[in-house]
Amino acid sequence: MPELGILGSGEIITIDPFGNLSWLHQNNQRVNWGVGADDRWHFAENEKSVRQALGQDGILSETRMRVPGGDIVQRIDVIPVGTESAALIEFENKTPVPVAVAVILENYGQIEVVGATASLKTLQVVHASKQIALCYSSDSIQALQTSIENGLPQPPGNIEKLEDKNAALIFPLPHATKLRLLVSREGLTELPRLQECPSFEEITNGWRKHLGAGMQISIPENRALNVINASLRHLLVGSGQPIESDFWIKENPEEVIPLSAAALFQWGHLQAGKNLLLKCMELSNPGLFRRKVSRNTLFTLWAWGSYIRFASDDRMAEILLPWVQETLQVLFNALPSKKNLKRRELSLEIAALQSAVEILQAAGEAKLAIEVSAQLDQLRNSINVSSTTMPLDRALLGNETSLEEFIIALQNRQTISDPFTTIASVINGADPTGSFKNNSRSQDPMSSALFLILFRNAYVMEQNSLNGQNLILLNQGFHSNWIGASIEVENAPINRGKLGFAMRWHGAAPALLWAASTDAGITLRAPRIDNDWVTSDLKGETLLAQQEVPETAVTLLDPAKRLAKPNTSNLDDGTIGEPFR
Repeated sequence: MPELGILGSGEIITIDPFGNLSWLHQNNQRVNWGVGADDRWHFAENEKSVRQALGQDGILSETRMRVPGGDIVQRIDVIPVGTESAALIEFENKTPVPVAVAVILENYGQIEVVGATASLKTLQVVHASKQIALCYSSDSIQALQTSIENGLPQPPGNIEKLEDKNAALIFPLPHATKLRLLVSREGLTELPRLQECPSFEEITNGWRKHLGAGMQISIPENRALNVINASLRHLLVGSGQPIESDFWIKENPEEVIPLSAAALFQWGHLQAGKNLLLKCMELSNPGLFRRKVSRNTLFTLWAWGSYIRFASDDRMAEILLPWVQETLQVLFNALPSKKNLKRRELSLEIAALQSAVEILQAAGEAKLAIEVSAQLDQLRNSINVSSTTMPLDRALLGNETSLEEFIIALQNRQTISDPFTTIASVINGADPTGSFKNNSRSQDPMSSALFLILFRNAYVMEQNSLNGQNLILLNQGFHSNWIGASIEVENAPINRGKLGFAMRWHGAAPALLWAASTDAGITLRAPRIDNDWVTSDLKGETLLAQQEVPETAVTLLDPAKRLAKPNTSNLDDGTIGEPFR
């Protein structure tokens, strides 16, 4: 399940496989749920019938619990409340009979219930669209569930004080109706009325608008598109979180922030990625008295190169110039002597230096860019990328194996034991909501970033070039099973511009249409489909090489055996085995 939040600020909530809610930085408090059906009480965490998936919109996730007569559907998201945020929860009864819903507040402490509101001291923690019908409390979750099953409590009075640390609020939910609640962890002075809150359809439309501002891909693989949306939404939410927050620190390597910023850059969300990278700069100052440049700083330098390339922001390059010069000084001082170069793994350093050259060129430091480029060439010629090199570091070098290296890096992150380095192998590692889990995280930012970068490279892969001519490989992730299916890419950021293309079919031969807007020279190729095709035109169409249609296995039956056991379902007369007359 995805980690949910709002853009800009607010707490991050996490959903477990049963639809129970907790807060990323505070695992002690939880909001659990259960359903009182015709047969018994069904508590989500105890039910095998609970399953999760994306809704029909492909954006918001749902948790469904099967009870006699049909499903109870739970939806959760986060909405802004002033300068804070709150979780919006909805339960929908899709059975033909009424049920009851229990909302269990775990480790909230002493709760006061008044009408449709539950408060912690003077702050509201729950506000519902229906009156609270019954309430329970206990210091033990098991005892609380037993009390609910036994039906011991009475309806709350005008003001009901629950003294124990866990509380349960019971609501009626008739057939074909919905229950909506706003839930806050610490409580707010006043939660808004549910009528004033956006519907889940409106929340979906809002996210579609945000996601639609960047690169768009249309392929015949809905699950891949779901993972793209889930990963993009995850990083956009995270871009507003402090870099010291659990969102970025909890179970993540130090390079997760610059890698996430680069992923946002590559999908066209330049401002969100820039804001994130600027915050990361606070931790990236190498310091003149340090003996080496940290891994985080090298990734940050590499990521800034992507931004400068896509945004054509020469002013930002000038602002970065002192930091880049300082980083280069420490980096070159830390490099080994020529005779020891082959003993060191320097793939990440080379990738960072490639970006440094681009930043220097954009800042107008042509002479320094030439000097750094010359030293970069010496490094490239002096080292060998070994099998011990981290796949992610190799991927940053920007060569034709980058896509495969990014896939391996994500497989390693997700501990996917698939012998094939294919996009399908990593897509299958996502849960039904399109989220990548990792240890205790229901959605892992590092995996979200890796997936977005590898999927971008699967359709638009820019090869690093310092001579002003950019080589772009199209459709490196093309699969033979997609022969005959349309593929479209819109608003893909490229060096100083954007690119879009579409692929249509004439039998087994793909027709490629493309259009680029850039003031930099480009060369387009599609070696995965047609190794001979190449063009430097900014706009055009062409018919690529005919593809070999994959063979389909067909089971052949022995005609003699078919006659021995004829299908008699349509025989009205006659002897078996004889023609009907």
